[in-house]
Amino acid sequence: MLRSWRTAALLGVSALAIVGLDRLSARPTTTLQLLIVFAVTLVMLVWNEPLWAMRVSDRRFVDALTDIGMQLRDLEGRIGTMSHEEYTREFESIVQRLEQLNAPSADWQALQGDIAADLHWRLSIFRGEVTEPTASESRSRWEHIESRSAALIRSKTTFWLRWPWND
Repeated sequence: MLRSWRTAALLGVSALAIVGLDRLSARPTTTLQLLIVFAVTLVMLVWNEPLWAMRVSDRRFVDALTDIGMQLRDLEGRIGTMSHEEYTREFESIVQRLEQLNAPSADWQALQGDIAADLHWRLSIFRGEVTEPTASESRSRWEHIESRSAALIRSKTTFWLRWPWND
């Protein structure tokens, strides 16, 4: 998400400074070059919000959705170690956390609703309220959501974003 004109400018100016310092024959050249590299690295690792190619509110929502997905994958990995009731209860709490997220725009809200609807459908399968689908049907439903999510992220990510804080 750091593919923005600000990232390119930071790296370009830093590279020019390093090359420019290399032309000097002064002793502190290497030290200054290392300081520039350290400063750029620190900015990119610690305070990189100004370099984002996506609005901050959108990025925070994507991060929250990613966390929900990781919780679901973690739960799936523990399916053999817990009872059906425990699994269902934890799945329900993850769905509730998803529904409590504040979507920053209508398109994110629509995606959030689709994800929640799919997870509720899966929850009704766990409870035996609907017949279990085939593996391909289940996979197909989720792949559709993943492709919509990827398309939405691509549409919200732009190299020429003025500033990521503009909402």
